[in-house]
Amino acid sequence: MATADLMLDAAARYARSGGSLIRFPGPASPHGARVDDFEGFARTFLLASLRLAGDPGARPDLAALLAAGLTSGPPGAGAPRGGSWPSVRGHSQVVVDTGGLALALWLSRSAVWDRLDDSTQQRLADYLQTTVGVRVPDGNWVLFPMVVSAFLSAVGRDTPAGRSARQRADTALDAWYSGRGWYSDGPNSAFDYYNAWALHFYPVLVAHLEGGGDPVPAARLGAFLRTYPELFASNGAPVFYGRSLTYRFAATAPLWLGALVGTTPLPPARTRRIGSDCLGYFLRGGALVDGVPSLGWLGPDRGAVQRYSSAASPMWAGKAFVALLLGADHPVWTTAEVAGHDLGADRVTPIHGTGLLVQATSGDGIVRLHNNGLNPRRPSAMLRVADDPLYTRVAYSSHTTPVLGPVSDCAAALVLRRGTTQRGPVSRAGEGENWGAATWVPLRPPGRLPRPGRPDLSRLWRPRPGRPLRGVRMTHLALVHGSTELHVVWVRGAPAGTRLRVTGWAAPVPASGAPLTSELLPLIGLTAVEPPPVGARRGRTATVVPTAEGDGVRVNDVLVAVYTVRLSGRPEGPLSDAVAAIEAQGDVVVTWAGGQSQRARLDAGGQVQVDTTDIDGDALLTGGR
Repeated sequence: MATADLMLDAAARYARSGGSLIRFPGPASPHGARVDDFEGFARTFLLASLRLAGDPGARPDLAALLAAGLTSGPPGAGAPRGGSWPSVRGHSQVVVDTGGLALALWLSRSAVWDRLDDSTQQRLADYLQTTVGVRVPDGNWVLFPMVVSAFLSAVGRDTPAGRSARQRADTALDAWYSGRGWYSDGPNSAFDYYNAWALHFYPVLVAHLEGGGDPVPAARLGAFLRTYPELFASNGAPVFYGRSLTYRFAATAPLWLGALVGTTPLPPARTRRIGSDCLGYFLRGGALVDGVPSLGWLGPDRGAVQRYSSAASPMWAGKAFVALLLGADHPVWTTAEVAGHDLGADRVTPIHGTGLLVQATSGDGIVRLHNNGLNPRRPSAMLRVADDPLYTRVAYSSHTTPVLGPVSDCAAALVLRRGTTQRGPVSRAGEGENWGAATWVPLRPPGRLPRPGRPDLSRLWRPRPGRPLRGVRMTHLALVHGSTELHVVWVRGAPAGTRLRVTGWAAPVPASGAPLTSELLPLIGLTAVEPPPVGARRGRTATVVPTAEGDGVRVNDVLVAVYTVRLSGRPEGPLSDAVAAIEAQGDVVVTWAGGQSQRARLDAGGQVQVDTTDIDGDALLTGGR
């Protein structure tokens, strides 16, 4: 409640046009100031509605302020100065925030909506109704007309178009559902935090407000919460990957929702602990500047921001305050809070159906996400996309951020005359309990690269798309054991003289005294090289990206390379404790410290098979201790 009040009181300082618009300090988006200002009001209103619902009667000043804005904002007969809000049909971005506006009106119905005069209610309903029939992209945007139409139905203003919008959303969610609680955001493989703050958030909350409604969203949320909490580190930090990261602690919204609707598998104390730690992580890190969430991650940071974002966009962080819908007597608040978000023993969690593999270590609390399936693009565009640091890296973590610019951390690429290939869109090539594999057609380097060592770090690195390297296919396997990762790269169709380059985790240089260490040990077909330090976004500290290059080993016309990687915040043994070998037929065998062995093979169809057993065989080449 204190944090919500801090954010709301800060937002009130920037209200304008009778309180119907809020212009936050910061850069404008490409949508224009009026659309940004409406976004500021709608997103602040959602936070305010959760605050009012969580403690009815506690903030009469807030309810009055919102009522004034709702009276002066929507156009129509009787609107002051014709209304201040932009046309829904005139700008598609407005559709997003009418969804939030409708949800806020629903949540604060008794405190705000029911106290508006009939004329204002009608103008609001007319304004919202224009959203229902708007054609929206085939992704999470289908949820906004659904929310609007559900609210209008709840206040007696249902229409055939509204019922069609709700049906379209239900059909789309069913099509995007990948099982085990995870949705893709549209007909692609974008499995990111939009699961948390959109794809589960709206359907579950709408069903709850309808008095139970459809039980399917809540059941899917319960399944989602069996794996999703693994993405939070012991310090509360979520793994840094995907779009709209500036929404920050909104990532905890499904944890609270699960407790609200009674489908969470988490004990109340763990829900509270993760939520508390995540909020605290961002507050301590400087996410709020004078009470306003900045465009960034911890502090202001344009590298974590999409181009469509405005200075008001980070107010979607307020979705986390769905926690306030849990009454003060709810077990989440009354149960004694556990000492910390304890990761317990080292563990690995495959998220089947997504290509994601989560690796957590207890001694340092770090969580790593191995990416064998993320692809934010439509299948029809798979061969013409640019490298996206937030989607195309081999792995992401809770304690590092991707390097922007021509240097790629956590990457496997081919070295060409004009630079290294881009990973591009990936297809899943297999998964198991401690491994995942992906395959892709490498893309040629884009044109007009920045000079080495001087990348533009002021915005997200967006090189132009490279052309596919036709006839070549790369396959990458990550096997994890404790904090150690063993990586195998297979390249089919590579011409003679092809050279490989692989990189590890970006971490502060040792001289900085940072607790994190990043190591890369070449095992087969590679040799370590000394890369220069590069700039990093978090604190602009010097960062080193361990790198290895080599010609690989040719086995049956396939180029193979093997290396180990480790990101750690605790004392560790040598990486060479993992032993790898390539057998005559091209299988890769790894023996971990402790004696367990795993055999990996690439089949003719481009899929990876991994067997865990005690293996005897003659090795062609061996790397390790």
